[in-house]
Amino acid sequence: EMQNLQYDYLQDKIKETRRYKHDVRHHIALMQELLKKGEVIPKSGAMITWVVNGTQTTQVYEKGKTPTFPGTPEKPETARYRYVFAGWDQEIVPVTSDATYTAQFTQVGKNGLCVEGADTYWIANGENVAFPGLIRINVGSEAQPHYHYYYFGEDGKAVKNGNYKVDKNNGLP
Repeated sequence: EMQNLQYDYLQDKIKETRRYKHDVRHHIALMQELLKKGEVIPKSGAMITWVVNGTQTTQVYEKGKTPTFPGTPEKPETARYRYVFAGWDQEIVPVTSDATYTAQFTQVGKNGLCVEGADTYWIANGENVAFPGLIRINVGSEAQPHYHYYYFGEDGKAVKNGNYKVDKNNGLP
């Protein structure tokens, strides 16, 4: 009877040891994987969040290191405007604690013909302006021109006045 109890006790200890070995191996494997990825253990680092055009990217940086954004901050252009990266909302400094940096963009208005949905306008610096007369736009190639002609109504919207194929400018802008 005593031998059976000792045997059971030893079997339980063996199972515990195997479970412990598995846990230690598992934790070592996780730590090795994090090291391969170059991640810093959060106790010695801080979370830096980059916000670019509403999209957040979060990274862990070692304290004392200066963070850098992984890529080029960009904001998609619209029919009327393009956007130029102007910097971050605050100075980027070496990491001491969690921080958030938000990209700032300068809006630059476009000029010329602007197509928004089914409407077309003539714009200067992104704003509608009056454009009296007729304009010609080559939608073909230089070797094989194919022109669209537009005039602008009283509401400032362009009206396409047919598709024409011509060989010369005929004095149009």
